Parts: sequence; C-alpha cells; structure tokens
Amino acid sequence: MKYAIVPDLSIRMISNEIFILKRSTSTIHSFNATGTAIWKSMEQKTSFDDIVRLLTERFDVSQETAEEDISDFLFSLEKNRLITIQE
Repeated sequence: MKYAIVPDLSIRMISNEIFILKRSTSTIHSFNATGTAIWKSMEQKTSFDDIVRLLTERFDVSQETAEEDISDFLFSLEKNRLITIQE
C-alpha cells in the first residue's frame, strides 16, 4: 500500500500531539499518540510494514491488531482527504 500526504495541509506539533489544518475546508484534525506515530512515519515515507513494526514495538500490540488499526486509520485519513492511497 502506498500513500501520499495531500499538499494543502498545515501541520503543527503541540505537546506531543499533531494538529492538521486542511486549508481548503478549514477543518482541523488532531491525533492521539498512536495516530501521531503513524503520521510522523508517513511524513518520513516509512513503508506500511515498517509502521506495523513500530507500533508493535512501541505500543505492545499484536501484528494483526497493528495492521488492522493502521489500515483503518489510513482509510479514515483518505476519507477526510488528508492522504491519497494507491494499492
């Protein structure tokens, strides 16, 4: 799965939490620790498998749970037009 962050975002990190403003819709999104870890990995163009490894190590979850949670999160980001996904 490949993904790309859309260009019309303003991104700020405040107190270990990411806040994203989608300028075209004036919508603000914020992420918890897990979402922030995934987003920061995406900014570094980390592969899906490497993000899974990161979450299993950092948050002590199974690989299956991490894969499902990351997929759900990515599809939510796509639905909110914060990223595009190419499978």
